[in-house]
Amino acid sequence: MTEGPLDVFQLANQLRPVLLKLGRRLRSETQAEGVSSVQITLLMVMQKNPHYTAADLAASEGISGPTLMGHLNKLEGQNLIERIKPATGDRRRTELHLTEKGQKFIEEVREKRALWLAERLKQLDKAQQQAILQAIEPLQHLLEAKT
Repeated sequence: MTEGPLDVFQLANQLRPVLLKLGRRLRSETQAEGVSSVQITLLMVMQKNPHYTAADLAASEGISGPTLMGHLNKLEGQNLIERIKPATGDRRRTELHLTEKGQKFIEEVREKRALWLAERLKQLDKAQQQAILQAIEPLQHLLEAKT
């Protein structure tokens, strides 16, 4: 390994396709579930933000209202989410909540994805596994960095 200034543009060009392919492969593990990867992402966001409205979700995920409504209608039709008017506060607000089935579905998705990744990680030697472990924190900082 050479010392000296790191070409971050070259690093980005090498890292980007690997992360994209890894994300695509993880998402494909749950394609047969009858719920799109976008819808799975929406469910995960709703799980982390239990008081989100459709407007909150659209803003968070950069999805247009009509597109989001199509996804929400499908998820509601599969009994994965429900729309609830809060007992207090603004009566016009309708919050999105995962149903018990939706909660279970998300846990199954996470488990399938983790199992797929764990099987691949087992194929690496200890040094490679350690390198990935050490990369997690800097990668997390990339996600949290302000643009």
